[in-house]
Amino acid sequence: MGIVNKTLGRLLTFGMAMSFLGLVGSVLLQVFARWFLPSVPSWTEETARIFLIWMVGFGGGLAYRDGGYVNVDLLINLLPKALSSVLLRFGDLIIAAFMALFTYEGWQMTMRMGRRQTSPALYIPMQYVFVAFAALGAFVVLYALFSFFYGLRAKALAKANENAAEKGE
Repeated sequence: MGIVNKTLGRLLTFGMAMSFLGLVGSVLLQVFARWFLPSVPSWTEETARIFLIWMVGFGGGLAYRDGGYVNVDLLINLLPKALSSVLLRFGDLIIAAFMALFTYEGWQMTMRMGRRQTSPALYIPMQYVFVAFAALGAFVVLYALFSFFYGLRAKALAKANENAAEKGE
């Protein structure tokens, strides 16, 4: 699990970084063109939107891995450690199931609508944009299953509670 987690994390981080750089570059070009050029390229806004969608697609799994989603842990903290671990793992299964459905529906949307539509400014098939939704779901499913089998959320929650106790929160 360690090498898969590490490799997948590096690939997703790289994808997020490239998407972020593309987003920033596109927006900076648009701002520069508005101030210093006679006309603004018509594709910069659409490009920025596509890079943002892909940045979220790459970052969804990483956010799950790192505990970046909102988590109400009041009940979990009140339960004994063994029971809270079981409850967190059950939550991982529910999230994996929901995101598997999300992945399936995202893929269906990509195949049904993405092939027939093209982006208005870039003239690329929208399936290259829509597949980011399926990718987001797939990455969250992977990390939810990693968490289920290896207890990653329970470990992350315990570490967060330790850090909060050290800070006096």
